[in-house]
Amino acid sequence: TATWTPITYTLSYDLAGGALPEGKTNPETYNIESDAITLNNPERVGYTFTGWTGTGLEAATMEVTIAKGSIGDRSYTATWTPTAYTLTYDLAGGALPEGKINPVTYNIESDAITLNNPERVGYTFAGWTGTGLETATMEVTIAKGSTGDRSFTATWTPITYTITYDLAGGALPEGKTNPESFTIESEDIILNNPVRTGYDFAGWSGTGLAEATMEVKIAKGSVENRSYTATWTPTTYTLTYDLAGGALAEGDTNPTTYTIESDAITLKSPVRDGYTFAGWTG
Repeated sequence: TATWTPITYTLSYDLAGGALPEGKTNPETYNIESDAITLNNPERVGYTFTGWTGTGLEAATMEVTIAKGSIGDRSYTATWTPTAYTLTYDLAGGALPEGKINPVTYNIESDAITLNNPERVGYTFAGWTGTGLETATMEVTIAKGSTGDRSFTATWTPITYTITYDLAGGALPEGKTNPESFTIESEDIILNNPVRTGYDFAGWSGTGLAEATMEVKIAKGSVENRSYTATWTPTTYTLTYDLAGGALAEGDTNPTTYTIESDAITLKSPVRDGYTFAGWTG
């Protein structure tokens, strides 16, 4: 009678940078009497397992079973595809400059990615917050070899714009002021008009005004520095006379109006039959 000992065959593995999950193993030997063996699949940070190649396999195979009754040494190699991770952005009202983009996916093999910073009218970019960032950060780089989905949010600081005024000799009424700055988030600003002795206010000229404007409003949401100049018209004052029965000599006149800018006026004295002019009161 012949007697037999089952031949021991080797199983070798190339995990190609991966490792079996904790507590899992794959046998290193088997024989023709071994029960069917289904290989445990490895894991690898940043990669998705795409199957085994090797003995008896025509293509990468996700589940490999060595059936009972199999023979021969066997060798298996793990294959991998880099895992695609998502990059999401909340630009919080901003937009990337024309021609600039930020990627929406990456993998462990991607070259380092430095995010393009967005822009927003009326605001200064104050940095990104999000995955892996403890504070708002102006320059964010995702290093080659990084893993995991990532999310970033843009933060903003309103730009402070200046308002300058030339009151052209006038002054604001007591207790009134006009602001010297504003931001895009400021509520509507209506300018207080100045006053000037001897003049009527004729409106503001300046930023965004096609002509002198009596009421200037800087609407909420406005941007850019602003400059305004007061314009004035001399106030016209009346001159009235009671000649008390007299009259001006033929050819003499006295003006009926004047302004602060008028040249000095010396009144013509009236005459009256039977009287000597004794002067003006008023």
